[in-house]
Amino acid sequence: MKSGIGITETTVLLNDYRISANKDPISWSTVKNFIHRNPKLIEMQKRKVKKSGKGDPNCPWAQARLAQACQVRRQLELALNSESRTPDESIEDLPPLFLDGIAWWDEFHMKVRLGHASKWEVLLCRHPDSGDVCAEEEGGVWDEESPTTSAKYPGEARVCAGAAMRTTAGGVKEGLTLPLFNYTGKTVVGPKAYAKAKAAELARVKGLQGQWGAIGRGYEERWPDSWEAELEA
Repeated sequence: MKSGIGITETTVLLNDYRISANKDPISWSTVKNFIHRNPKLIEMQKRKVKKSGKGDPNCPWAQARLAQACQVRRQLELALNSESRTPDESIEDLPPLFLDGIAWWDEFHMKVRLGHASKWEVLLCRHPDSGDVCAEEEGGVWDEESPTTSAKYPGEARVCAGAAMRTTAGGVKEGLTLPLFNYTGKTVVGPKAYAKAKAAELARVKGLQGQWGAIGRGYEERWPDSWEAELEA
């Protein structure tokens, strides 16, 4: 069981050994009862999930992340205690961070589900003429099933969701959600990769003819005033 097999497979292997040793086989419930009645010898629990990467708390990334978290917490404390702090009191050379001046963003990915979003389906038995719900003995006909479609490589909806806090004109703080940034079907890259992709696209059209004109004409020649906007579009 330590290797990952279940109680049923363990019982089969155990009985295979017992029979080869001229011993009587045992039941599945015997193995199960042994596990639950001997917590000092064996513990069975749901396997946990952890993120990829190192778990060393002393690695450079973990130390830097801890320092950043401590700094942010201290800056929030300075903002919360700003009313009680005297004007000449030191703020440790750290600017206060006010919650109503910060927007928090996080990525959210969800697999595309071909069909209905719900995992459950409710069918009604209706009369074909009136549409009223009735039993089959009264002439009712069951709705057709609407199964979801299974795809080998389903797509993925990808958005970046944001939330923030603001202070109204009346001095009341309220939370609000920010417009979703939808990047489904796109690849998010850093500034260097983005600049490299733009340069590659500028060079690509220089060798084209047709709508671009003669070879050597590109975005700048076709859209002299708005070529950067056209390129990014």
